[in-house]
Amino acid sequence: MLNKLNAYEHYFKYRYLLVDNLVALQDESPLSQRSLRNTVGEKNIANVLRSDLSHDPKVCPTLITLAEPAKYLEKAIITDITAQASLECLWPKRYLCAVIITELAPKALAEKLVAIGDKIADSAQLPFYPFFEPFRLELLQQVATLETQNGLSAQLSAIEGYYYPSIHQGLLTPYPVAINDEVIDTNWSRALVDSLTHLKLTQTLVIAWANSRTKPASQQGLPLANGIILQCHHLVEQAITLGLTNSNDILFWGLTSLSVNVDFAKYEEALTLIKQAKHSPGTLSQGFIDTPKSVWDNIILRDKSQ
Repeated sequence: MLNKLNAYEHYFKYRYLLVDNLVALQDESPLSQRSLRNTVGEKNIANVLRSDLSHDPKVCPTLITLAEPAKYLEKAIITDITAQASLECLWPKRYLCAVIITELAPKALAEKLVAIGDKIADSAQLPFYPFFEPFRLELLQQVATLETQNGLSAQLSAIEGYYYPSIHQGLLTPYPVAINDEVIDTNWSRALVDSLTHLKLTQTLVIAWANSRTKPASQQGLPLANGIILQCHHLVEQAITLGLTNSNDILFWGLTSLSVNVDFAKYEEALTLIKQAKHSPGTLSQGFIDTPKSVWDNIILRDKSQ
């Protein structure tokens, strides 16, 4: 990452770190607000006044100038960023939002990021600011239509590089950036907007699966699958479509499906338990437990033979 940020084509541009102050690091952290004020200086820290948070600038995101044009970026701070990104990759709310490369000066970039967020929130008709929240951005990359993706990329014109920390060990991942802003209208389908209202459930399922102690021995310790967010998104949507309303039931459905890699929606035994849980929310896990193990063994055998 350091080589990319100091490469000749980026050397004469600003390089920034975007952080979310709804999360606070301990003062001792080299990336805490207190530490950054000592290392990069107050003049290199700017508030990004999100419209939904601008009543309290202290909790708005912060844009930190890591390096101005024609200045080398030091290795130490990039090492701190990558270490922190890895540490917090499974946090429900993360501090690090993005590393950004652009010719835009701090005030202009801050205003552009807010304008993008406002436009997306207006299009989606809900407070949805993906460029400030890595998990939302990663979910959109896997779930949104190509048209929506192109619209988002177009809004990042004038930004040469936008790297967000992924759920996969915090790896700084490039978000596609359009060369120009000709395609600026993002058509948010009703289905996509509805699915975004379940985003927290999807994120909780991803984190629960990553931390799960119920994984088969063959999967324990392995990195998350590349498409795990999309997979969890589909399982949450499937559970809701089947009629589950209790969050514990939905998460149990997702974790159980992931742990044995079976689409239980194809089997009447599981659908019967779904019907019971619809009438008695929160009972799905007990229903699975009370069902003889031989029933599930038979389902797994039948599924694997298909």
